[in-house]
Amino acid sequence: ALQKPIISVSKDDDLLMISCEIPLSVRADFICSLYTEDDDLLYQRDSQRRQSGEHL
Repeated sequence: ALQKPIISVSKDDDLLMISCEIPLSVRADFICSLYTEDDDLLYQRDSQRRQSGEHL
């Protein structure tokens, strides 16, 4: 089953950071893709793990 990610946005000076977090334990790697309203792919990033083992 697909898990719904937790999306958070923060801004520091001119840097906009968007994080996509999967809260439950996920063993497989995943890709988080951000699309604009025009369905254009804006950004894509492979998963990373926190020190706690959670994917980011």
